[in-house]
Amino acid sequence: MKVVYGDNFIAVEEADHLTDVELFKVLDQLESEEVRNISLMLSPHRSRSVVNKLSDRNYYYTDTTIYFYHSLEKLRVREKHNIEWVRLEERDFKMVWVQAMQGSLNHTGPINIDEQMGSVKKELGRTYRDSCLVVNVNGQIAGACMPHIEPGTTEEGRLFYFGLLPEFRGRGLAGEIHLAALKKLLEDFSASYYIGATSMHNIPMLKVFERNGCREIRKKEVYKKKRW
Repeated sequence: MKVVYGDNFIAVEEADHLTDVELFKVLDQLESEEVRNISLMLSPHRSRSVVNKLSDRNYYYTDTTIYFYHSLEKLRVREKHNIEWVRLEERDFKMVWVQAMQGSLNHTGPINIDEQMGSVKKELGRTYRDSCLVVNVNGQIAGACMPHIEPGTTEEGRLFYFGLLPEFRGRGLAGEIHLAALKKLLEDFSASYYIGATSMHNIPMLKVFERNGCREIRKKEVYKKKRW
């Protein structure tokens, strides 16, 4: 089981190996914590009886997340533009991050950037600043990206966040910048493979994964409970 403790939320990301009884014992324990939001990710094939019990506990379905895999040892990157990565001060990075999240097709709910950054610090620890990067394209800030090694692993590359500013969308840049981010995971973070994920509704990002040679590996239904 994998549980992520964020700033005012708890996310259960891996629980399908638990029996129904074990799953609800875990939820009993987590619901005793003083956090506003609890989320649970389950395989779509999970028994419908579990879903009904979740509904009785005021959990509601929000989205389906699709996961992808890419071996970075086979990565091929061709850059048409001058792409640079810049680490900003936290305050400045958060400003870019907020702009990049505007109009997101992923189900994020209301954005509290301080809570988002608090979650990054909790999950990544003292090295979090190494992952707070903006991407410059031909000298202009085009988006935000947060590459890192998944906690608890030594070689699994992840992007805590990846997004372009609204004015840079629709230009065909997302795929090129995404590949550049995977290259950074390989070269600067020593990742040997990449796991990425997005909402099933985020068609542009799904196309980026497909175009960049990522292979779909699983789907997870997301259930959330807001407590106050």
